[in-house]
Amino acid sequence: MESKHTFSLTECTAIYKESTYLWVAFNVSGGICHLYKLDAYDLTNLFFDISVTATKITGIIDTGSYIYCSLDDVTNIGIRISKTNPLVDYTYIPIPAGITEEAVGVTYDATKLYFLTPGLISGTNAKVVVFTLSSLAYSETVTLTSITDARKIDRNTSPITVLYITSLNDPPTLTAAYKIITWTITSGSLT
Repeated sequence: MESKHTFSLTECTAIYKESTYLWVAFNVSGGICHLYKLDAYDLTNLFFDISVTATKITGIIDTGSYIYCSLDDVTNIGIRISKTNPLVDYTYIPIPAGITEEAVGVTYDATKLYFLTPGLISGTNAKVVVFTLSSLAYSETVTLTSITDARKIDRNTSPITVLYITSLNDPPTLTAAYKIITWTITSGSLT
């Protein structure tokens, strides 16, 4: 069965499948994006159209009660949106001091929220910006030494949280980062 729908919005910037729903982000213009919650099997069935103040939504994850988005924005690194009342129950997550780039991705574990910044500005490395999941309080920033042009972040949570970051370094790299007492970061070429 094929379900096809052409949207009137111009650029799809992120997508996330949650059970029988799709969350789809669109870049519009003027600093407003739209986040649609759609029926995954009938794309014409729109449940919510959420306006998000940002240049672009760059990533979407689902933690159960909330959807989190990473943002390309000058003020906020992300947004937390309630899945039960998304039109009014949302919280923007401000960019902490010292972070000079937009977020390109987001992931989480049981207690932390992790945003990835790319390291594209000359002299800047990619960073993982960590927040407490429950309170959205800033926790720390982990600099990924020698990693630039980071693109994606994901994680494994058993037995400890290990973050995986891909980048378009030359050659492309896969980086693993984990924290026991201090952060351990290892990278390898993908060639």
